[in-house]
Amino acid sequence: KKSDISPYVRTATVFNDNLAGLSAQNIETHLRYLGYYNSVIKDTTAFKGRKARTSYVVTPGRRYRIDSLSFNIPGGSFAEDFYADTSNLSIGPGSWLSEKDLEDERARSTEYFRSRGYYDINKSNYSFEADTVTHPGKLYLSYNVKTRDVPAIYHIKDVRLILPEDLDFNEKILKEYNIIHPGDVYDEKKLNMAYSRFSNLRLFNSVSVEMTPADSAL
Repeated sequence: KKSDISPYVRTATVFNDNLAGLSAQNIETHLRYLGYYNSVIKDTTAFKGRKARTSYVVTPGRRYRIDSLSFNIPGGSFAEDFYADTSNLSIGPGSWLSEKDLEDERARSTEYFRSRGYYDINKSNYSFEADTVTHPGKLYLSYNVKTRDVPAIYHIKDVRLILPEDLDFNEKILKEYNIIHPGDVYDEKKLNMAYSRFSNLRLFNSVSVEMTPADSAL
């Protein structure tokens, strides 16, 4: 069976007893991030002359499978789009619980909504709560998206190309490269693509794409 833990060897380092203990803590933290809870890490150091050899004995902790997944999300069109995307969730009943997978799902869902007009949605809106107390031996996971208001879909209102006043350049060329137009639904992927297109021209020292919210439209 393929292991989630990759071998790591570091040699020719000046020995420091405090750092050896800190390394053990870092291993435990990383295992917890991968979903191994309450792992035990023991470090031992053997000396031979001026050389020290530190070994770590790792006992991975318990892993927990998700038994049930519930949702706590805003309403409106956001709820419709959220439930339409549930088949693409990277976590669900039967999945192993881990901070890494929750972090990956948070990033995936944020990207999904920010490419569909939800300018106000970002990773800080997401949280997860694991319940192992209500039903001992079971893990119930709550998937939460919390916002101050019901998220709105933004559209592009105006597009302005701003060049330095002292730059003599045919603005028509830039308009041909621009892929963002008034009336478009806000799409962060498209925004990043527009930035790359302008940057790849290699005609300017710097390029930036700035969005200014105006009520429910951009």
